[in-house]
Amino acid sequence: EHVIAKQFFPANGLYRGDLIIVPACTECNREKGRVEEVVSIFLPYVSSGAAAKMVIEERIMSTLRKNERLKNIYLKSIRITYGYNEFGKLVKISRFNFDDETQQYFPQWAEFVIRGLYREHAGENVPTSHQAKIRRFVKSEHVKFWRDWVNSHVNSLSAVKAKGEVRYQFSLGNTSVSSAWIINVYDTTIFALTHDVQDTALLKQIEEFAVQSFFGG
Repeated sequence: EHVIAKQFFPANGLYRGDLIIVPACTECNREKGRVEEVVSIFLPYVSSGAAAKMVIEERIMSTLRKNERLKNIYLKSIRITYGYNEFGKLVKISRFNFDDETQQYFPQWAEFVIRGLYREHAGENVPTSHQAKIRRFVKSEHVKFWRDWVNSHVNSLSAVKAKGEVRYQFSLGNTSVSSAWIINVYDTTIFALTHDVQDTALLKQIEEFAVQSFFGG
């Protein structure tokens, strides 16, 4: 199964040719598909890049015409407001405002991504005694803390996929923190770690940071 599904990217080999594939059981694959089909109709809107525009124009609109479930989720998440453009003209502005039910898909998807990347780079599943913790920091000093923390490890590595639309940096360990991640998909950045549920020293420090919801705030 693709760790990040092909549907997130334009339908050509430049973007889809190097996407990571890892083994997955039928149940996990089915649940991941249910979650990521929702995330994939929203995430490209975060970016103003050419790849995201291609996905919006060539896939998302077509998907919404064919899939009633996704169409309903999409429509209930749109909020219309008005504002002035750079020419001083009053224009209609569409924004996304997610309810709790829709919001939950984003951290669920992020955890699937983290576990898939861990399998790819560690060569095994996340230990059963460990859990994944996803965060999106509000303050720049908290982002700096996390980047410095990941960089401080001698085995810190980085990778680029999908013609630069996916970038991530990570470190793997054999202690209570088994991995730490900074992942950017389009222009959304995920900060995450996998850690022993019995050892919460680093987690406690992170919990003291001001955080916002995973997809905006």
